[in-house]
Amino acid sequence: MLIAVFQTKKAFTLIELIIVIFIMLILITGTVQLFIFGNRSISIMWDQLAAQNQANFAINRFIDYTRTAEVSSIGGYPLEVADPYELVFYANVDTDSLIEKVRFYLNTSSNNLKQAITKPGMSSGKLSYDTALGATEIISELAENVSNFVLNKPIFLYYNQYYNGSGDPLVNYSISDVRMITLQLELERDFTKSPVPLTVQSTILVRSLHNN
Repeated sequence: MLIAVFQTKKAFTLIELIIVIFIMLILITGTVQLFIFGNRSISIMWDQLAAQNQANFAINRFIDYTRTAEVSSIGGYPLEVADPYELVFYANVDTDSLIEKVRFYLNTSSNNLKQAITKPGMSSGKLSYDTALGATEIISELAENVSNFVLNKPIFLYYNQYYNGSGDPLVNYSISDVRMITLQLELERDFTKSPVPLTVQSTILVRSLHNN
């Protein structure tokens, strides 16, 4: 005698189906959040890397140019402007014999640190740093997303000949008091991503003023 055996399949109940869907939603949500967090971390990392590269470039340019400040080609004092967000001085930044006028300044509308180099020109047989009298000016960008102005922190700090590495910068001073200059940059593209800006700083001694 043949006995037929039938095996019935047990179907999911509604409660079991809801539980499975709920677990799947938790897993999917966790995966999506992990993906978003990972992308955000990568974005922050790339932003910080870009900021570090720009900061290094700005610091190196500041060191190379500022420490060699000297009397201008028309006899002007090595430093012309020494303000919290602007530094103007004279230095030979190329291979010719003329001394260029160099200006480091913060564009407060775009929060970019810029450099303007003015090569003197001839006017009526005389050298001049005035662009209206034949001088040429080239402006370039050193660093983006400089947040010093937003944070109310100066970019340039100035010290006299008595500064030994510690102590407060000059407050009420004239240009002739300045012997050492600090460049400090706070770089941050988006304050909602990173808790603190990238901070870089360098201090140089203006060689031509050392013995003044």
